[in-house]
Amino acid sequence: MSIELTSGGGNYDTIVPVATAKAYMHQDESDDDTLIALLIDDAGEWAETYTRRQLYTATRTLRMQGFYDPRYHEPGTAGIRLPYSPLATITSIAYVDLSGTSQTVTSTDYQLDIKSTPGRVMPVWGGTWPTPRDQTYNTVTIVYTCGFGVTAASVPARIRKAMLMQIATAYEYRESVVGGMSIAEVPRNLQAESLLTAERVVEFV
Repeated sequence: MSIELTSGGGNYDTIVPVATAKAYMHQDESDDDTLIALLIDDAGEWAETYTRRQLYTATRTLRMQGFYDPRYHEPGTAGIRLPYSPLATITSIAYVDLSGTSQTVTSTDYQLDIKSTPGRVMPVWGGTWPTPRDQTYNTVTIVYTCGFGVTAASVPARIRKAMLMQIATAYEYRESVVGGMSIAEVPRNLQAESLLTAERVVEFV
């Protein structure tokens, strides 16, 4: 079972442009623009990994071991919880049937919940998921679109602020350790992490 980014996503410099990061750090020179762009990407990837949310709109592919894969199954229902909120739409749900043939679930046979976090999908009332082949890996594949949008303003302000705080910390401390009275590993900015905790999707931690 796996969840992978299929297309889109990234564009962290749209969410936090280099100019915005430089203004936050009171940095006027252009010598470090390439480094700052790298730190923006790092902060964006960290924010997504930590919160389990999709910042810039993207298509993701979820592969599961059956429709009731315990990692994504919503207990007590036939629902499937889709990682990286917010959910926008589902492109396709495919499965390997008992004969080993790939089949597609008709869109009228399932319903979406795009308002919950994480987003969910389940059969329509009175319906059930088809029976996939057992003893086969990745028997169910769901392709879906998720993300806050394609502008900086669409991403929650505290996520953008957390990214800026982490960028500034990483820019100031270029090495993995800091020497002085003692030597210690440079941590993620704890205030930034606190901001992201409020946005974290705990179901998939």
